[in-house]
Amino acid sequence: MNFDSITKGLGTKVADQLADMGTKKATEAMNQANLMLKLLQDAGYQIGDLDLELGVPPTISISLKTGPMMSDSKLEAVYQANKENEVLALVLGALIQANKLRDMVKLETIELKDAKIVLKATPSISLHWKEKAAASTASA
Repeated sequence: MNFDSITKGLGTKVADQLADMGTKKATEAMNQANLMLKLLQDAGYQIGDLDLELGVPPTISISLKTGPMMSDSKLEAVYQANKENEVLALVLGALIQANKLRDMVKLETIELKDAKIVLKATPSISLHWKEKAAASTASA
């Protein structure tokens, strides 16, 4: 009996099953992300980047541009309309909390650069600040 060929055959089957499962999960995640993108645009956000990391489970990252278009009241309305969808409610609720924190950094030389939503097993949101352009050119 050739154990190498059996092991190799099983390994190929497992790899194929994982790939199929990864593709299925990625499709589900992209469907959820497409809905999230629409809802975020409805709330006044501008999408900066969208990244998909294939894996089991897949990870989708959405970078949001900051600016005057953001509206806490619109975001709250979108949240209220989607409370039954656990993933969307979790992400939108966390984004509401992140919006409350975005102006808490009081350093005059930096400004909010973007917000990043990461959709994975446990969704997360991170806020990123950058040096203000006026401050960096004034010191040069």
